[in-house]
Amino acid sequence: MAKKLSKAIFVLGLIGLVPGLVLAADVNFTETSYLYLSGVSSGETLIVPAGSTATSIEVGTTTVTLVMSAGESITLKSPSRFVMNTSGGATSTCDPPWSNITITSSTIVTVTAVVCTVPTSGASGGGGGGGAALPSPSPSPSPSPSPSPSPVVSPSPSPVVSPSPEVSPSPSPVVSPSPSPVVSPSPSPSVQLFTKDLFYGLWNNSDVRRLQQFLIDRGYLKCTATGNYYTATVAAVKLYQTAKGITPVGRFGPMTRAAANADLLGQAPAVSPVPLPSPSPTPLAGQAFTRNLYYGLTNDSDVRRLQQFLIDKGYLIGVTATGNYYSLTVGAVKLYQASKGITPVNGRFGPKTRAVANADLGF
Repeated sequence: MAKKLSKAIFVLGLIGLVPGLVLAADVNFTETSYLYLSGVSSGETLIVPAGSTATSIEVGTTTVTLVMSAGESITLKSPSRFVMNTSGGATSTCDPPWSNITITSSTIVTVTAVVCTVPTSGASGGGGGGGAALPSPSPSPSPSPSPSPSPVVSPSPSPVVSPSPEVSPSPSPVVSPSPSPVVSPSPSPSVQLFTKDLFYGLWNNSDVRRLQQFLIDRGYLKCTATGNYYTATVAAVKLYQTAKGITPVGRFGPMTRAAANADLLGQAPAVSPVPLPSPSPTPLAGQAFTRNLYYGLTNDSDVRRLQQFLIDKGYLIGVTATGNYYSLTVGAVKLYQASKGITPVNGRFGPKTRAVANADLGF
């Protein structure tokens, strides 16, 4: 039986609502919140913007049941651009990087793992690996394997390194026919340091955008800075953490922030950029892929060949082919699927993805 919570105003923030949970009695979202649907693809997290209201909400595995009163309105956003339909026949709009639907009357919203069609008049995304253009922002996958958004950490005041004042010394008394030249020190450049913890799920965030540019400049991220903290940014942060001897968790926390600030201040040598792959990689030993490959396989020779294929194409960087199919391989397969227009973008190496990969190999 679904559990009911009664309270006048709900402050949900980054705490995702799990399937089977019912919120009742005038739900008022005072800040951006998340609804997790475990039955859509490998799990989809819908975003509810601040200001949305409803009388009650019940979260299922693929549906969201809404009871609405007069004057109430709630908007749902799908980061994976999955199609959302209401029991009344309304459907979501495709507005990259989301699909959106706004509800003003009681209904049941069903989410299907079908990526919506981008309008032909929309702008195309920028940046991608292996010479193929990726949609903007960098692929917006469902969490893999379903990570819950971390709580927001209150930021500490942002320190700014102030420039040194310019010193203009008084001219020395003339002792010889040629006076000594006056030297004025140059001011120190201002450096904007990182002051906040950053994590998966943040979107259109200026600090995330600065972090992405920081990683792009050092060769860890191969896409444009969008301000959205999704799989590609998590993978790039993990590569940076590994290079700095920090446990690679993909979250930009205190230890990683300190290392990045040290790089910005020049207190530690910059990491050598990860070399980009050759645009024309050599085919892999003339062998076609013949099996479905997926998360959890370990020490598998076909997984090792798939990883080498993704490394050669520029989708898997900074790692070696281990034969273990975990989160980095899932993220690289999602990037490959997105660049080839394969749906759904789920990180699984199935028949459609295998056929495209074999075509790339010349089979």
